[in-house]
Amino acid sequence: MMSVTADMPPSPVEDAFAIPQRADARRNRARILSAAAGVFAQSGLGATMPEIASAAGLGKGSLYRNFATKADLVDAVIASEGAEIAQTIAGMTAASSPPADLTTAVQALFSALAENSLLADALADGGATAFGDVLAGLWTLAERGKSVHSVRTDLTLFDLRVVLCGAVRQLRAMSDEDPAHWQRAADLVVHAFAP
Repeated sequence: MMSVTADMPPSPVEDAFAIPQRADARRNRARILSAAAGVFAQSGLGATMPEIASAAGLGKGSLYRNFATKADLVDAVIASEGAEIAQTIAGMTAASSPPADLTTAVQALFSALAENSLLADALADGGATAFGDVLAGLWTLAERGKSVHSVRTDLTLFDLRVVLCGAVRQLRAMSDEDPAHWQRAADLVVHAFAP
């Protein structure tokens, strides 16, 4: 009898059974992502898997069948929730008339983070992976700002990340959810980048 190893690709029969996902399984996954987005937005990374399962109206087994670890679920929610702000900033870098600036982008980012604790926690923790597109867009706008002297010419990507993530980390450490404070922090970040 032939032995099967973990390295062997699935057979066509196994592939046929794996795809497509059943309608109820797709609905459960959507319920989990929706519930997780709400729970994480409120509680940040401190939210627990049982809290999310309860909010979704599902058992823990259903949750773990869809997301084996909390990290998997966090990544999925960040990808979904963070896509909007990433698209907003990408749109700013693509716009040519009127040209968007770093100030507008940082203010938009902080406004989104003030409303979503998970995204704020992800960026505060360094978030380079989760926020790669956002940071790339901000850096593009910073480079443009350098060319018109609205951004200090010695600003580096390292500086951008330290100041930005540092401000977000401090706001999260203080559990500050006041949108006015987040906008004030955005203004201070932008001033740190000014010539």
